[in-house]
Amino acid sequence: MWSPNYRAKTKQWMPLTDPQWAAISPFFNLKRKRMHDLRHIVDCILWLLRTGCQWRNLPKCWPHWQAVYYYFDLWKRDNLFERLNATLNELD
Repeated sequence: MWSPNYRAKTKQWMPLTDPQWAAISPFFNLKRKRMHDLRHIVDCILWLLRTGCQWRNLPKCWPHWQAVYYYFDLWKRDNLFERLNATLNELD
């Protein structure tokens, strides 16, 4: 039952920390020069998941929604998220 002293167990969204990015960066091809930083793209995808924002309503502080969706779709088709999740669960 909810009470005024209830505290949510989830935190507010925060960008990836350097150690978090170091743990997942080997999954991404970082050798190629790109228009958008992949760390920023990953942060944006995590923000979208946390907030439930629609792709087309991304705030101006993020890359254009089509660029973010391009990487999301590419990584989804490549099963990157499943491989990343499995590896992080093993590390935990």
